[in-house]
Amino acid sequence: MATRSTGAPRHTKVAIWLHWVIALSVLANIGLAMLTEDMPRETHRAAMGIHKALGITVLGLSIVLILWRLGHKPPPSPVGTPAWQKPVSKVVHFLFYALLILLPLSGWVWMSAADRPIDFVGCSRCRRSWRRIRAWPM
Repeated sequence: MATRSTGAPRHTKVAIWLHWVIALSVLANIGLAMLTEDMPRETHRAAMGIHKALGITVLGLSIVLILWRLGHKPPPSPVGTPAWQKPVSKVVHFLFYALLILLPLSGWVWMSAADRPIDFVGCSRCRRSWRRIRAWPM
């Protein structure tokens, strides 16, 4: 298999894989939520089970990606990148990472507060762990 070698620094293969798996999962989750809205109740409920599990997966993979990125510096911006784009790029990346964490987390909190189970690959620990958190004295 031929490989492309430009000599320019690139993201690690792990970071690239995580990026694309997360991106495709987010797109699948958006599509799943939108396409099942008008379906019969049982079909919609089954699809939402997949939606919730995929959301927890996105949350976990996003945390892994952030931890990976803390230990592996991203490549520098290409030569010729305007100076204003560098700080904007950092802000946009931060906002994307915040969304990748906060959106699935808000869904988890919402479902837990409504006492609706999140069945993650046959395991309902997500629900039970939230019950323990809610039981903590404030």
